[in-house]
Amino acid sequence: INWWSTFSPAWNGILLLSPNRETLHIYTDASGSKGAGGVFDSLWFSTKIPKRYKSRDIQFKEFFAIIQAIRRWGGHFSGKHIVFHVDNQAVDSSIRNLSIRSPPTMNLVRQ
Repeated sequence: INWWSTFSPAWNGILLLSPNRETLHIYTDASGSKGAGGVFDSLWFSTKIPKRYKSRDIQFKEFFAIIQAIRRWGGHFSGKHIVFHVDNQAVDSSIRNLSIRSPPTMNLVRQ
């Protein structure tokens, strides 16, 4: 009880442990020249890479696929734990570290 009387008045409201949340798995992929796509539950999409992005590197195109998935299905994500499954190590590392070293890719993410 002494701990609670000391801790409670100083607590900033931020939980150190997150509550249990449903985990959603999103699978995305991109082709170097053809297009991009994704799968979430029983939903899927495929899209062509816009002409203005055709000359971009594969990391950029993989992020394009992720952003398209977020735009389509983001309404399902609130309050959930989201796991993106990607097959590009640089993209995986960028997501895990919350750091993108490619300026064109960062510009895409900021749009």
